[in-house]
Amino acid sequence: MNNMEGGPLMQIDLTSKVIRKDSVYDTIKDFENKGYDKDRIQEEVKGMTVVTSYSKAGKHTYKVERLDFDKTPNDGFDKKDGSHVSFAEYFTTQYGCQIRDMNQPMLVSTNSRSG
Repeated sequence: MNNMEGGPLMQIDLTSKVIRKDSVYDTIKDFENKGYDKDRIQEEVKGMTVVTSYSKAGKHTYKVERLDFDKTPNDGFDKKDGSHVSFAEYFTTQYGCQIRDMNQPMLVSTNSRSG
């Protein structure tokens, strides 16, 4: 495609995203209040893109693969130094975030984009 002077035209694809202000936690609780079972909640949340607000390095974007209803913030992992820490303790120490609902399911996600 050319413009009137014979040169190529530049085409620009403009896309925009609607960003929700509620948290995934709020969304899950809303679905539970509507009577959705775990499978239905899983379907609704899978594929959502979430943006963190707690990272010192800036906001990060993640795509939710699934919810893990068998793990909670009380569960933990082994750190590189060999010590064990709960997810709740890690978020408090690393980001200054206090987890309020220690029975909430954990998100399983991949880092789709940082920025």
